[in-house]
Amino acid sequence: MYILLAFLSALFSAITAILGKLGLSRIDSNVATFFRTCIVIVFLWCFVFAIGAHRGISSLSGTNVLFLILSGCVAGGSWICYYKALSIGDVGRVTAIDKSSVILTMLLGISLLGENINTLKLIGLSAIAVGTYFMLGKLSRGGTANAYMFFAAASAVLAAMTAVFAKIGLADIDANLGTAIRTIIVLIFSGLMLPVTGSTKRFDTVNRRDMVFLCLSAIATSLAWLCYFNAIQIGEVSIVAPIDRLSTVITIAFSAAILKERITKPMWVGVGIQTVGTIILTL
Repeated sequence: MYILLAFLSALFSAITAILGKLGLSRIDSNVATFFRTCIVIVFLWCFVFAIGAHRGISSLSGTNVLFLILSGCVAGGSWICYYKALSIGDVGRVTAIDKSSVILTMLLGISLLGENINTLKLIGLSAIAVGTYFMLGKLSRGGTANAYMFFAAASAVLAAMTAVFAKIGLADIDANLGTAIRTIIVLIFSGLMLPVTGSTKRFDTVNRRDMVFLCLSAIATSLAWLCYFNAIQIGEVSIVAPIDRLSTVITIAFSAAILKERITKPMWVGVGIQTVGTIILTL
């Protein structure tokens, strides 16, 4: 069941990236992150109340609360870095760098959470690393290229920490409730970043078209998170994370078809190698 949820998370994550890129045509990336988070939190809490998961709030332990807060903080930082990178770089390359977090996630899951390691996992991990290298292709030199690579890499590191903290924070509680709680922290974090970055002065850059795509992107994010954190709760992080990162494959295909981004042969080779590596991990 958790493998199916991880695949669904990958699909919704890919849709999120494309819709997010379409919604960043003229809007500041920090403002976009804040607006999206507002929509996500409404969606998730409506879902939590609809299924009655809110009744579990009284059973939260100090450990649950602490690690959900930590997960929310690093998730907020990851979002801000990701959408900053997305606003100045190609979707395909940004996603490839961001999704390389799967390597660190697997290593953290094995070293900190005591998850099993075997020959197949090592082969799968190596294939994903090689695939990521090919997917990056030939990067141009210059300030903009260096900037989006930095933000995408920061997003990847924070995303890996998000998964590990969430795994600990979701112990013995409803995963949907935990996801909704940590989203409150993400909202607070992204809101605090607005005055820090001076983005509060850029609310007038929001237009109707951008809001439509950001709303759709937020709904896709909500569905991705519900699938991902339910999968993490009942499965191993070192397996769920690589499957979820198959969203890179879907995203690159979408970016070529919808955004008309140029996808080179090495990138397609990387996609193939990553896919093989992920399949190996599910065996």
